Amino acid sequence: MRPSIKFLYSVLIIFSIISCESEKKPKISYEDENKEQTLGIDSTYVPLASNPIHIDSTEYLMHLIGEFRIPKSQTRYGLSKSSYGYGQFKISNFNGLEITGDINNIKFQKLGTEDLYPLTDAYININSIRYASEINNNIQKQFLIYKINDQDTNQDEVLNYNDVESLYISDIDGTGFEKISPPNHELIDYQIWDVNNRLYYRTIEDSNKNGDFDVKDSIHFYYLDFSIDVFMPVEYNPVN
Repeated sequence: MRPSIKFLYSVLIIFSIISCESEKKPKISYEDENKEQTLGIDSTYVPLASNPIHIDSTEYLMHLIGEFRIPKSQTRYGLSKSSYGYGQFKISNFNGLEITGDINNIKFQKLGTEDLYPLTDAYININSIRYASEINNNIQKQFLIYKINDQDTNQDEVLNYNDVESLYISDIDGTGFEKISPPNHELIDYQIWDVNNRLYYRTIEDSNKNGDFDVKDSIHFYYLDFSIDVFMPVEYNPVN
């Protein structure tokens, strides 16, 4: 490649990066915090369910509900095996303890029954579901931990990973589904420890209200004690 062409190619890459950065939306928009959220329904999406998943040592099947996006070039002709590979209908991955994917809901089914019960009536985006097996081994209680986008925080009328991610918990059958991270706090990470039957997690708050999460914002530390019947997140500060 000649030097002049190399230079032109480098310039194009730099402009492309700058353009992408300038178009990036903040995670939180404060333009109209009180407006009612109206998430648009994309006609190129159709509801899709996976085959049920069973987590070992539990009494429930989990039917994951997601959305399949029909390529615009195919929306006039509908679905057919000749148009799509089977892999395109996959909405999740399962490694034995954790499920990941783009999931909108879960329907729980107790083994030996035919009834299906939804996790929630709300429209949400579930990024991951983890079975807290360590806690079951210790105190014989079964919980699921969820990473979820539950609000269109950037106000682009689309609910996805570009919005704030929250932490939720429920019993193994989906009951007691509850948010345990504060509103507009981005989940950083979490850790389950069986030595004291606790869930530890960190969040970051957009304390300077610039719409993004950065080093100038406040990090919060919490734990939840699984041995207590009523979930009660406790904030603590190991830094001070």
